[in-house]
Amino acid sequence: MSSHTRLHVDLIDKQIFKKRRKLLQDMLDVGMLAKKYEISIFIPVYKDSKLLPAILTVLANQNISKEIFVIIDEPTSGCLETMAKFEREARFIINEERVGKANALNEAVKLSSAPILLFLDADIEIPPSPDFLSEIVYHMKDADVLDIKKEITARSLMSRIAYYELVGSNICTWLMAKFLKKCPVINGSAFAIRRVVFDSIGGFRKVISEDLDIATRIYLKNWRFNYLANTEVYSHVKSGFKDWMIERRRWAIGTALWLREWGWDLMKSVAKQPQTLVPILFLLFPSLAIITLNLLTPHLLPYNILSLILLLIGVKASFLLPILVLTHAGLNLIGNVLTSLFVFLTFASVFFVCTKLLAFRFKIYEFFIYYFFYSLLTTALTTTGILPRMSFYAILKLNVSQHMTIAERLYTDCDSRVAVVCRSVMDSALGSLLAWKGLQGFILQIGISRGT
Repeated sequence: MSSHTRLHVDLIDKQIFKKRRKLLQDMLDVGMLAKKYEISIFIPVYKDSKLLPAILTVLANQNISKEIFVIIDEPTSGCLETMAKFEREARFIINEERVGKANALNEAVKLSSAPILLFLDADIEIPPSPDFLSEIVYHMKDADVLDIKKEITARSLMSRIAYYELVGSNICTWLMAKFLKKCPVINGSAFAIRRVVFDSIGGFRKVISEDLDIATRIYLKNWRFNYLANTEVYSHVKSGFKDWMIERRRWAIGTALWLREWGWDLMKSVAKQPQTLVPILFLLFPSLAIITLNLLTPHLLPYNILSLILLLIGVKASFLLPILVLTHAGLNLIGNVLTSLFVFLTFASVFFVCTKLLAFRFKIYEFFIYYFFYSLLTTALTTTGILPRMSFYAILKLNVSQHMTIAERLYTDCDSRVAVVCRSVMDSALGSLLAWKGLQGFILQIGISRGT
């Protein structure tokens, strides 16, 4: 099929569409041969997307020469109606069976011609400004890959809290672009890349986290990275807790496979510039500060010294021992509360300043819930999802081509005894790690008092 083949879909009836599909694919739009585009846009869709008509409406009204590709796996009747409506604005590629996001996008790129490629998810919203694409093309002048600012449409409590997770991700990519000019991660819902870079790294690979994978390969090749803060796209968060948990577990599997393949190379890179990359890790997972304090704070010796003093006092005045133990436990609890609040206020201050610079909203009570509850939960889910699978892959020594098949099996086969045991062990270990030191000190002192 020629690179200039144009796929137009002007049929609503699916049966008629199937009969004429080959003819439509072989149609050659001679008028497009001489036309040069500044940017090619790719939107992958699985079955249908309620937001697709709005996305195409905005893109069609952009004041820049562009070509739009919509790649649909297993289209529904509603999606066919959308195709008929936008047949003049976009080129539709239809796959009657699911071929996967990576394969679909790679094939669509072969049909495009612009020097800049823009990838958009079908479940986002883009601003109605006619300069949306012009801003992207302008900022690509000094970049090989461009991440675009993302916000969450905060309609539910979950979305208002998850908003700060995406803010942290935006802050990280902004800092990486500002100080390093490269970044090993990218949010794949909206980003642009130069065609020459895309071709040089071989495009997308068939892995779970294709956005992490392609960003890391670009990072290790030292291609220039930039962050677009002047415009944004809007993402949606799973409103149901069950759907959110399923999505998180899938992300954990993808992250495990990503670390399995690229972890060593990334560690060597971090070792060269830890002053920049390590703080970014804490911005992505703020609860790591609490875990780090519990791991690194040298509290055992002071506790033992204070316990000895209390015991000596108790020998002379045994009736004061329960009061002294409770006082010690209370001081320990207060100290940990104060430490946690200090760390929280530090993170809140950093987030507040960055949100003002990047024009995000910030509410202290929402950030409090995010920091002490949401972040801890996401860190626990990520950790308990990554470590068991990392050990499985270390044993199995899988290659890249096996990632998807085995990962899906591990993801769906959650009833296996090994998976259940690993998850239980990790949950218990992490729960113990996150226990407040005040409670630990209280239990310790009660045990000492009983022993005496």
